[in-house]
Amino acid sequence: MMQSQLTLVQLLERAGKLFSKVETVSRRPDSWIFYSKYAEFYRRARCLAAALQKYGIRRGDRVATLMWNHRTYLEAYFGIPVVGGILHALNLRSHPDELAYVVNDAQDRFLIVDDVLLPLFEKIKDRVKFDHVLVVPFSGCRTVPHDYDDYEQLMQPSSGTCEYAELSEDEPAAMCYTARTAGPPKAVVYSHRALALHACSISLPDHLSISRTDTILPVTSMFQANGWGMPLAAVLNGSKLVFPGSNLQPDQLLDLLSSECVTLTGAGPAVWLGVIDALEKQPERWPLASGLRIVVAGAVCPASLFRRFDKFGVQVIQAWGMTETTPIGAVSRLKLDLASLSEDDRYEINALQGLTVPFVETRAMNESEEAPWRAATSGEVDRADIQLGRKVAFADCVPGMDFLQRSARYSRLE
Repeated sequence: MMQSQLTLVQLLERAGKLFSKVETVSRRPDSWIFYSKYAEFYRRARCLAAALQKYGIRRGDRVATLMWNHRTYLEAYFGIPVVGGILHALNLRSHPDELAYVVNDAQDRFLIVDDVLLPLFEKIKDRVKFDHVLVVPFSGCRTVPHDYDDYEQLMQPSSGTCEYAELSEDEPAAMCYTARTAGPPKAVVYSHRALALHACSISLPDHLSISRTDTILPVTSMFQANGWGMPLAAVLNGSKLVFPGSNLQPDQLLDLLSSECVTLTGAGPAVWLGVIDALEKQPERWPLASGLRIVVAGAVCPASLFRRFDKFGVQVIQAWGMTETTPIGAVSRLKLDLASLSEDDRYEINALQGLTVPFVETRAMNESEEAPWRAATSGEVDRADIQLGRKVAFADCVPGMDFLQRSARYSRLE
């Protein structure tokens, strides 16, 4: 049988050929909304790739990004890896000392930065070294400081055509740093294969059930654990994408959820607690799309959140993962044989971290042996080592993490 390498080139080409008319929506800091199509995203991602090739990007070079969620970030998600570069998503909420550390540790060669984040970059500018700094006029101001490169000038149709690298699916495509380890932050590197499989995995009906009929609003930061894989899954399936930019206030999010008829979104529970508070005060102001799903992860989700959103016909889906698991490792969706349980029991199950997604294996440990799979026992998630060259990341054990055992109760229920 024919063998085909699982790379992001395939996802980008698929989007350009099959979904050229699918819409993307991107909001600037001044709330101005820009509408575009996948055809433009495809062209601009290739323009970025061509520009990096002109700059002399080499296989394995790291390209740092310091951006809010908007359309340019999606271009970087693909334009960098398809020519053999590695997208290094910087956390804009990190302390400048930590930012400088991870840039130097990763040996980043290029930087793509929003103009509104230049003040943050200026705090570390003297401690890092980039061959080129590309400034994105995210604010809408077309004046870029003369000592930087104007990103939009690289997007002109005459900017050149990229030549995709001859990539192996095991080559690195992106990386994030995790601070949840002993000592300084450590790099987690994602291969093309891992990202492609993750996009397919979370798209399955019993997980996030992503399709071309969806409109997806990635609220969780695209620099945080690879944006939970939502942007890549959207491109894979040809889903409409809505980017919130830097305005993440509850009323601003509800405006987008309502006006763009969003059907899938995701962020930490703190975001949705603010959203549900605002929605309950003015329910008539924001009619929501039928079948809206909200993915919640990153922190413990109160059971009350499921009940409060249920009243508006909104399904909350609990997920669990880490930067080291690409990142979604488990999703909680009710199994068919449990549908007859009481309402309280169903909420209890939905509030668990759920069952592992395909191609992810987990176990919980009690001291030196694996904990038995039953509801009464708990353990620690087994330590995972992820290595690529000199970059090593360790997922620390999580004391008291018993979601595996509690999930096992329902997965093996007779």
